[in-house]
Amino acid sequence: MVPGKQVLLDADGVISVRSEHPVNRRYEFAAPGESERVFGPDGLVRTGDIGHFDEDGFLYIRGRADDVIVLDNARKIMVRPIEEHLRRSPAIAEAVLFCPTRTHLVAVVSPAEPADHAEIAAQVARTNAVFGPDEQIGRVVVAPEPFSVDNGLLTGQFKPRRKLIAETFADRINDPAGGFAP
Repeated sequence: MVPGKQVLLDADGVISVRSEHPVNRRYEFAAPGESERVFGPDGLVRTGDIGHFDEDGFLYIRGRADDVIVLDNARKIMVRPIEEHLRRSPAIAEAVLFCPTRTHLVAVVSPAEPADHAEIAAQVARTNAVFGPDEQIGRVVVAPEPFSVDNGLLTGQFKPRRKLIAETFADRINDPAGGFAP
């Protein structure tokens, strides 16, 4: 416990911190509405992280709220652990999960060069064996070239740009015949 601070969890486990003496109340050069999305009244700051308290009162952060997919059965899937498992293969440089129909996951894979489709399929099978029934990858879209800063699919910190990847591969993500089933 930190004096003057209060950690709050909403119904979905999203973490907010309230401070008696907030360091900031808005972003100076943010787009309209962006400050209000993060900064609430009375010194509240929405972190965008998802977590829980254990029985001893310790806060555990499970991931980012932006990295949660809600299926049509209301099951919430944390995509980061699945994506990390996919990247354990040297054939996969990056992987981003989507759920266009809210029934099954679609992985968009940035292949290592040269692309080894057989090893990618094998890694998807290994990943599916580790995760539960709702966390199964139903289809894989292999990008024609690796994600990079130059093609705009990675940030300057080499993190995938989820929104741009979704837009770039939307036709294949949304087409049941796009990509391959593992």
